[in-house]
Amino acid sequence: MPRGARIKKQDGIYHIILRSISEIQLFKIDEDKDQFLKYLKKYKIQFGFRLYAYCIMSNHVHLIIDSNGADISRIMHGINQSYAQYYNRKYSRYGHLFQDRFKSKIVESERYFIALSLYIHNNPKDIVKYRNNIEKYRYSSLGIYLGFRKDEEGILDRRMLINLLSGNYKKFKTKYKIMLNMNVSEEEFEKYDFKLEKNYYKYKSDRIVISRNNSHLLILDILLQKFNVKKDVLFLKNNTYICEFKSIFVLLCRNLCNMTYKELGKILINNSQPNLSKLCSKGINLVMKNVKYKNIVDTVYKELCLG
Repeated sequence: MPRGARIKKQDGIYHIILRSISEIQLFKIDEDKDQFLKYLKKYKIQFGFRLYAYCIMSNHVHLIIDSNGADISRIMHGINQSYAQYYNRKYSRYGHLFQDRFKSKIVESERYFIALSLYIHNNPKDIVKYRNNIEKYRYSSLGIYLGFRKDEEGILDRRMLINLLSGNYKKFKTKYKIMLNMNVSEEEFEKYDFKLEKNYYKYKSDRIVISRNNSHLLILDILLQKFNVKKDVLFLKNNTYICEFKSIFVLLCRNLCNMTYKELGKILINNSQPNLSKLCSKGINLVMKNVKYKNIVDTVYKELCLG
């Protein structure tokens, strides 16, 4: 029986569920969970999505992702494929790792958003060690929300949930702790009648969805000025500076133009998909590790909007 088409929205916020195939433990040791978090960060930079909550258990993962104008299928394909390649290489196995395609459900109301975060953050209660102190579970975003640890990976967007419950962080923590004790079960959660919520979810404060239909030519012009180079730089042999230029260009085209590697290959001639993927990864590393490029995506997007 053919699978139904996935429901997607340009400004969609999704509850994502990943599960391993039945006989496989998705995360055997903490190092595996750490690696998954690294992939979340990598693709967050590449696609510019927002992550509102997460919980990584031994055989499944829960995420609340705001696609922020990007394609949720491309986001999850990148994350899943990268982790599966890491896992298979590490544990000397072949074949599929995840159970079918990832499951997604669109978050359409504030009530759903809040109830979903509570359900996700209560997942560690299934672990005996954390039954009475779920906030200390390292691989859930709850500890970050409640101030028990810092967001060391720099991947969580906290303001959404905090502002929905209370503009005051101290009040938010008090209120959220009380709500966590409601301990909504998965069965009860699935029975929620989302249609009862008439005020469909809108983040009125400053939630702006990024446009992904920008012209790569405009991005190229902006970068040529910033790097102080001529247009033929795209066709020159790589030195360190030219490689940085190409890497940032590929990353921005992936992020702000929603371009595929096949489309990029027509612009950067004599570049295979694997090579373009490497350039994009280098661009991501530059954003993460080089202060010069830390805000390059936001800076270029603002210039595109002003232009």
